[in-house]
Amino acid sequence: ALITATTVDVASQTPLDEFALSSDAERVVNRKTRDALTLVQVQGTPPDPSFDDTFWRGRGMVGNQVLGLAIYTPKGSEAIGNEGAALLAQTMRRTVAQSQKPDPDKSATPTGNRGLAVALAGLFE
Repeated sequence: ALITATTVDVASQTPLDEFALSSDAERVVNRKTRDALTLVQVQGTPPDPSFDDTFWRGRGMVGNQVLGLAIYTPKGSEAIGNEGAALLAQTMRRTVAQSQKPDPDKSATPTGNRGLAVALAGLFE
């Protein structure tokens, strides 16, 4: 499976509804809300022909950012059902939890590949 994440900085007056989860070229087949994540399952063109044409997208707020998530699975994968939505919801919960943890040493800034590994540590545990 492939999970993508996108963030957009949002002014507080911008309604979350302005960030579309599907396009006119896609057909929404399922809608859900899990925790703070709004999810839609759509049929459309995946980013690669080896992926199923039915996939999940979700969006929610993390601080002053809109976090957009999507999960694309190989054709015939079981994760396209409710498991795909559950995985995106879990990713959202963990992202929110990690973003709210106080930084014990704000003066230390991770750098390089090690910094990326430190920043992502715990996100998918």
